[in-house]
Amino acid sequence: MNTIHVDFPHGLGDCVYFAHLVAVYQAHGHKIAVHCDEDKKVLFQPLQTSLPPQSGNKVPWNHGQDLEALDDTNHYLANKAFVNFSVAPMPAIDGSSPDLWNEFAKVRLDVLPQVSPLAKVEVARFFETLPRPIVLLHTKGNSFQKSKSVPDDLAIEIYREILDSMDGTLVLLDWDNRVPRIAHGRIKHLTDDWKRIGVNELLAAIIQADLVVGIDSGPLHLCQYADTPAIGLWLSDHHPAKYSRPRDRQVNLTLKRHAQNGNRYTRWFYNIVEDQSAQIKASTVGRLCRQMLGEPRYFDKSKIGRDVMLRHWIDDWTRAGVSDHQTFIDRNKSFDLMLRHLSALKSCRIVETGCIRAEEDWRGAGFGTYLLGAFAAAVRGRLDSVDANLAHCEFALKWTRVFGDAVNIHHGDSIDYLRRRSLPVDLLYLDSWDTYVPGYAEHGLREIQEAERSLGDQSMVVYDDTSFRAGKWQGNGLLGVPWLIERGWSPVHVGHQTVLKRGC
Repeated sequence: MNTIHVDFPHGLGDCVYFAHLVAVYQAHGHKIAVHCDEDKKVLFQPLQTSLPPQSGNKVPWNHGQDLEALDDTNHYLANKAFVNFSVAPMPAIDGSSPDLWNEFAKVRLDVLPQVSPLAKVEVARFFETLPRPIVLLHTKGNSFQKSKSVPDDLAIEIYREILDSMDGTLVLLDWDNRVPRIAHGRIKHLTDDWKRIGVNELLAAIIQADLVVGIDSGPLHLCQYADTPAIGLWLSDHHPAKYSRPRDRQVNLTLKRHAQNGNRYTRWFYNIVEDQSAQIKASTVGRLCRQMLGEPRYFDKSKIGRDVMLRHWIDDWTRAGVSDHQTFIDRNKSFDLMLRHLSALKSCRIVETGCIRAEEDWRGAGFGTYLLGAFAAAVRGRLDSVDANLAHCEFALKWTRVFGDAVNIHHGDSIDYLRRRSLPVDLLYLDSWDTYVPGYAEHGLREIQEAERSLGDQSMVVYDDTSFRAGKWQGNGLLGVPWLIERGWSPVHVGHQTVLKRGC
């Protein structure tokens, strides 16, 4: 097979993704020689395919489709890198779009051996003088600078929030004296306190840093080569689904106003934290820094981005006001207990009665099927959700299809399902009947009576819409909670939901 020579004179971030694109071509048997700028050759060296620039055969690097018009089944058609598969002068490549996307999203290139030893040593010498953790911050880009860059007043607020989030050093990545400077012992400016660095040194710095925080620009995209945790700051209509690839150790802060559908349909892939204000908030950036630098709450370090996203759903979205039954809607407390409970077990077998039925109903009904399904998918567990309403089942199937076979929606009577179930249950989440339906309490009692034989010593039971007032239980667990207590179960949380475990 002849080698195809292409010229790629594009920016640093684009080179990162083109290198990963070329890796897919190579896996399909194509021989590609990439001609690029000298300072970007290191990005292609893991492929052993970089050459000096030449004229002709230029790769155009087109943009993708409108993200807001797509969904979780075809979101990759908005991805700038992906839509350039099979675009001349690159050869046509075999494979369906979903398969190619999955292959492209999973490519991992090891650039560390190609980074010059001198660059590694120089970075290590500079870093050894700085208090840890070391956070690299990049707030001003080159191309599309006005739309993607952080305004100066916001940048200064972010400096303060990052410093308040840790006891280490903030290093400002600024090559052209564009960012505001603040005199502070724990803030270092790239050229003031060190030197103007190239791609080799930048890669070495990213690899040796503790966290990278950056806009849609080269430094953030270089994290595709590293294990270093990162926070993406996506302003205006810039969005990770359009200009990056999924990455487990990265969380992406986006604006709802510019990508309402895009955020809904791609957050699972890109670990999206959504800011609903007109601009991202410095306080949110500081909080994300604390979480990314700290210990995960539900998963291990390899899934820190996903861990932070689930905390966002729970802490920000499931806490609401006062319910019709005069309870504080504090599902944030009970969902946190559920996921902490499951994360401590070797298995994750969840059964839910009553599935989600309204879009993004986090504060109203908890959006439990989606939240619990996400956790199950992340740990390779299983959620079985049963509902007697076919329309509810179809809705839940649509919104949880992103989690694959980790979520199973069953259309039928919950009592009959629990009677027939033979597998153990680690978490039983009871929410099948609304409390205005006659017989709801009796139904909730029969559910737990049928499920009891599937519950072990380490199991947890949760009744939604169940509270305690004036010495009496009320809501879905009106009869079921006292029945469990009589049989040795103890409430560990009583709020808008009641959470019980054995013998606590």
